[in-house]
Amino acid sequence: MIFYMIALIYIIINIYTIQRIKKWLNCCHTFFRKRWFQTIYIVFYALLASSLLTAFLLPSSDFQVGVKKLSNYWLGTFTYILLALMAAEVGSIILKLLKKMPRRGSAKYKQLLRISGFIVSISILLMSIYGAVHAKNMKTKEYQVTINKEAGSLEGLRIGLVSDLHLGYSFGLKDVEKMVELLNKENLDMVCIAGDIYDNDFDAVDDPEGISQALAQIQSTYGTFATFGNHDVSERLLGGFATKDASQDLRDQRVDKMLEDAGVMILNDEVRLIDHSFYLVGRLDASKSGVAGLKQKTIEEFTKTLDLSKPVLVMEHQPKRLSDQAAAGVDLTMSGHTHNGQLFPGNLLVNLVWENPYGLYQDENFNSIVTSGVGVWGPNMRVGTDSEVVIVDVTFQQQ
Repeated sequence: MIFYMIALIYIIINIYTIQRIKKWLNCCHTFFRKRWFQTIYIVFYALLASSLLTAFLLPSSDFQVGVKKLSNYWLGTFTYILLALMAAEVGSIILKLLKKMPRRGSAKYKQLLRISGFIVSISILLMSIYGAVHAKNMKTKEYQVTINKEAGSLEGLRIGLVSDLHLGYSFGLKDVEKMVELLNKENLDMVCIAGDIYDNDFDAVDDPEGISQALAQIQSTYGTFATFGNHDVSERLLGGFATKDASQDLRDQRVDKMLEDAGVMILNDEVRLIDHSFYLVGRLDASKSGVAGLKQKTIEEFTKTLDLSKPVLVMEHQPKRLSDQAAAGVDLTMSGHTHNGQLFPGNLLVNLVWENPYGLYQDENFNSIVTSGVGVWGPNMRVGTDSEVVIVDVTFQQQ
């Protein structure tokens, strides 16, 4: 029911958008009023707007992947079309309240419409281009964390944290190779991949064997560990959202093989004592385990069996129940999932949802680090956020 309501709202908004753009074009030049041009414009817009549904309905193929990629760019552009229309409506209301709005149909009114429409169109175009280019501009972000415990003979630990690859429609082999290149510059002790490794459809992954070979090139002292996220299950999405209850959807086993062939150690609600010095806990996703019969354990079920005099590090896709982790004796938890909102103004709104939406959060001896991820979800754009590889420098010291 909710899906159909969203679809109806989407259709209504697009009809409104078509009319607003048509009105602006009509004011710009008589050429744009010609029936053949308006027909082409409406058909072109309708094809873009319906690319979400087209990609959803098409069977898996190279063509379907191409349409899906187009729809991901459209989603980002459409987001800024909506924001621009909202800003225009607010501006119109303000002008009316100030009694500065020209009379509808007058020369001044048409001039205002032409100028404002031009500014809005250029802004949308530039924002979309910037977002698409910036999404591929992978950066390195560093954090320093002190854990007040001894870790055998280790004085510190240098961890590479990546998350949200979303392999498939927007992130592929070249991006993985860039990620590995950045990681290998950092002289790491350990690498953690914190979920959402593929984007629900493994058939869309461009070169699984090549990606496996690239991941195998990651260099670190203790190796590469991975856990899975809510998108690491096989389901077809419409506009980035599930169209049915997907709580029982399972992970495509080919992703496990891809990682295992790369030498990546998968932790499905498992704990490892590494170098007899510290624990690494890899938790199942809180909402979708991806494995039949498996459900995420509570953090207490892990820590009650551990020697809490040793550092406890947790790798979990979603940064949930941080207070529970702190109370259970966890020293550092590493997550992704939020994308830091990915697109402005999402990076401002995400603070309303998560206790730690992004970055480093500290509460006495507890530390939480959330990365914005290396890939993207839905819109193949980033505005106001970065695609990033995170480096965590941990210092161990006895209180």
